Amino acid sequence: PRRGDVLKLEVEFQGLGVDILGVSNGTDTTAAQFSSECDLKFRLVPSQEVVEELGLLKDFGQYGILPRRITFLVGADGTVKNIWDVSDIPGHPAEVLAAAKSL
Repeated sequence: PRRGDVLKLEVEFQGLGVDILGVSNGTDTTAAQFSSECDLKFRLVPSQEVVEELGLLKDFGQYGILPRRITFLVGADGTVKNIWDVSDIPGHPAEVLAAAKSL
């Protein structure tokens, strides 16, 4: 999701006790630069291993091979409750919030 879309609902996510965490295939330096440029309020963890292990890489043609935008909703018990392969970026945070409220 885009930073602005997530931030609009950030207080609601926090009220549910939902932690937002991003994973990238970059380095500590590139993740920090991206976080700063986008003014991310959630943690962006660089982990090529996690990206590869979860099969998140996709060939985006002229943009190269990059991680897909995937969201995992993990319950308090540590199990994955839902997975989204994000295509509707603007509407996605509200969809995840609704699912989190139903847990």
